[in-house]
Order: sequence, then C-alpha cells, then structure tokens
Amino acid sequence: MSEPQAAKPDYVEPPTPPPAKKGFSLGCKITLIIAAVLFAIFVVLAVSVVRFVMWANHRVAAPYTFPATVLTPEEQKEDQEFRQKADTAKKSKTTFEMTLSLNTLNKLFEEGIAENIKKGKLETMPFEVVHFSTVNNRLVIMASHKTPEGYVNYEVHGDISLENKRVDMKLDSISSNGEEAPWLGQYVARYMIDKTTEGLNHGEGDQSVFKQFQLVKREGDKVHVIIAPAEFPEDK
Repeated sequence: MSEPQAAKPDYVEPPTPPPAKKGFSLGCKITLIIAAVLFAIFVVLAVSVVRFVMWANHRVAAPYTFPATVLTPEEQKEDQEFRQKADTAKKSKTTFEMTLSLNTLNKLFEEGIAENIKKGKLETMPFEVVHFSTVNNRLVIMASHKTPEGYVNYEVHGDISLENKRVDMKLDSISSNGEEAPWLGQYVARYMIDKTTEGLNHGEGDQSVFKQFQLVKREGDKVHVIIAPAEFPEDK
C-alpha cells in the first residue's frame, strides 16, 4: 500500500524589492552647479553695486583744507616769470614755455579758484580746492567739489600728460571722502577716462584743450608746459 503524499504548499511569490532610488543625472548636477555659480555672481554684483552707489553718494560737511602755499625765493621768481610770459603771450597771441614746481602750480590754482569764487564763476572751475603733490613718483591730485548735499573730496593717484595733440591719462586709484572706491567704482572711473582720452585723441569732443595747451608733462616734482593764453575764453 502506497504511502500518502504530503500536500504541496501553495505557491508564494517572492517579495518585490523596493524600487532603487534614482540619483540626479549628470545633466541635472551641472545645471545646479551653473545655477549656484550664477547666483553667487549675482550676489557679488548686487553687493558691489550697493557699495558703489553708497560710495558715490557719500557727502561730507567740509572741503579739503591745506595751509596757504608758501613759495621759496626761487619759486617766487618762477611765479612772476609765469605771469609775465602769460601776459605777453596773450597780447601777442603766441605761446610760451615754462617749467613750474608743483608748489608754484598749487599757488596759481589757489589764486585762480579764489578769484572764481569771488566772482561767482565756479562753473568754469567746479572745484573749490585743487592740490597737487607726488607720492612714489606718481601724481596725486586732491580736489573738493561742492554739491547741494555737501562736499565730495576726491583723491586721485596716477599721471596725466598732453603732447603732440594726444592726451594720456593713467589712473592708479581713486578715493572719495577718505574711502577708496570699490572695484566697480575703479572700473567705471578707468572706463570713463579711457573713453574720454580715446575720444579726444580721435578728434571727438572739445578740442580746444589742444589749442590752449601744446604740452603738459610732469617731470618729477615739476610740470613742463607750453601754453597759448589767447586761446582761453575771455572773462566776462
């Protein structure tokens, strides 16, 4: 007699494994990286613009002040010679040539600006203070400009020359009210200087500067000039 066979268990399907988690594709990762970089650049530019605007709009209550320029005996002769040559050249409608110390130049600017202020003619020279010096053999110009909101005191380091009807201006740095311009301000200033000089050198803009000045060239602590006084507009 045969033995009874054991009942076969019902078939049970094996459990379905959970779906594998899908990671970011390479394309998605690159897109995210680009987005992060662009956002970082945007933040940097936004902060730079804010800093530039704050720097450009900063005003103070008073202009630069410098002690009255005192000329040495040699500079006094230089000053007198400059005035005499300028007067003679203006009457004869010719040019004259001089080499001036920066100290003598400061004295001439002091008196010229004081005369303009007295006559209420600051539109021809929109600065109430202009002072020249040199640092590390580079020209430093400090100037104060009055606005309705207060004064802007500029300090510019660089160099400038005019020769053979060409202007060459080099900007090392620019500060306003004791604060150096942020990189965006430096870039804008250099761009404007480059465009201005490029235009002048290609016959654009006001070319009268080339009639008034045939040479302006710094030589150490002195400035070599050739000027045509008759080409300057007459005082009214």
